[in-house]
Amino acid sequence: MKVTTLLFLFLNLSCFAQYNLGSNAFSGFEQTNTSKSLGVGSRYYALPNGDLSTTLDQAALLDAKMQGSMHSTIGILPSGVNFGVFSTALKTKIGCIAPYVRYLNYGNFTETNASGETIGSFNALDYQLGASYAYTPNPYFRMGVQLNLLGSQLERYSAFGFSSTFSALLIHPKQLLTAAFGVRNLGFIFKNYTSTASAPLPLDTYIALSYKLAHAPFRFHIVGHSLNRPENIWLDPNAVPTYDPLTGDTIPIYTPNIGEKIANEATIKLNCKY
Repeated sequence: MKVTTLLFLFLNLSCFAQYNLGSNAFSGFEQTNTSKSLGVGSRYYALPNGDLSTTLDQAALLDAKMQGSMHSTIGILPSGVNFGVFSTALKTKIGCIAPYVRYLNYGNFTETNASGETIGSFNALDYQLGASYAYTPNPYFRMGVQLNLLGSQLERYSAFGFSSTFSALLIHPKQLLTAAFGVRNLGFIFKNYTSTASAPLPLDTYIALSYKLAHAPFRFHIVGHSLNRPENIWLDPNAVPTYDPLTGDTIPIYTPNIGEKIANEATIKLNCKY
């Protein structure tokens, strides 16, 4: 049985939807939970290596060799925020399934009344119960799926939802080149915090490539993410032209060019380990 435990101290949270914070529900679960994922830009999609922790990012990376493995991660931040994940791989009649539990505890908050007087305290917690499954028809192609139940408790307000992720992995016979594509966070919220709240799940469509040089210890990772959003950048909807106080010239509203748009939807990483 293979057991992997990671402990992160003073680690900053990293969200995929970095330009869309506040506009999506349950976006806290987009944080990075493993060191290997951080090493390739927080998107470990296209590199099978037998590590159970990587299946949290990409279900198609799950294979039968992981049966009996367990993984846990605990993160502690100075602010009091902490997060964790526990997963294991089980052998079943239909293949290998990896159930997991994740949580994100935002810590304790002081509750005050309208006058600013302290009247108590409350806690905020997000949690997720899910499982990954991969189907391998041949050594060069895999299909993966994740199903998740989502929950959140913020003081006396609660929300619940369901999400799913579908992915595929192509593997070159010599494993020098691997490619992945998929859709993350397809689902719905069946109970929101209030009757008027309406935030969607952080939907993400991606394509990833990983290539290792045949005679050098370098592997390149390229990921195109957020492909379902034509502009993965926040633009102020209330912005108006301004004026330079020295020259009097008009400063137009910022509009990203094509290069900036591509850069906001791409992650490129060189890894020297593999």
